[in-house]
Amino acid sequence: MLELVTRRKPYKRNSYIVHEVKMAIDPSDLDHYGLQGLLDQEIHGAASTAGFRQFVQLALRCVDESAELRPTMLEVVKEIKVVLQSNDQDQLLASSSVNKLPV
Repeated sequence: MLELVTRRKPYKRNSYIVHEVKMAIDPSDLDHYGLQGLLDQEIHGAASTAGFRQFVQLALRCVDESAELRPTMLEVVKEIKVVLQSNDQDQLLASSSVNKLPV
């Protein structure tokens, strides 16, 4: 899942994408979650959404060193559905707010 966010291979020249993402995350960065330099440019604009943060957090749980802490595939699918529904609602609210602006 981190490969989707970064458009990078999991391992490249003594560097693991999991480690890079973990080291870069900055919860106080509301625009890119600290991942600006790692993000795939195609999804750069989506990084400021709550869904993006949820997706990254889910991805990191999937690669947890402890197998007991990793979610099952069923849990992953359910969480991705929640993230997508949340993003759909956010987009709907944003578009309805824009439509109410005076012209």
